[in-house]
Amino acid sequence: MAGLEGSGLVIFKGDLNYRKLTGDVQWPAGTTFEEAMGPLAGKLPILSLRTNKADVIAGLPKELVEKMDSDRETNGWRTNGRWGVITFIPKA
Repeated sequence: MAGLEGSGLVIFKGDLNYRKLTGDVQWPAGTTFEEAMGPLAGKLPILSLRTNKADVIAGLPKELVEKMDSDRETNGWRTNGRWGVITFIPKA
């Protein structure tokens, strides 16, 4: 961790790394990415690039998550690999 603290940007790519950043927890809809990241949030400027392949999701508005979960056209959006999430958290 100490080696990354001076970085201008740390990029995490992939579903597994996203789940590691968020504790692999199925967070309630509307949970912020910062909250899901816990004590790591704000220590580094982080860019997370992910194709959704697991139920874990954070950082999206509650209304959007609920709409995507209930819409037939987006059925399986959390796990089918056809949707993705890009999240940036600046250094505090």
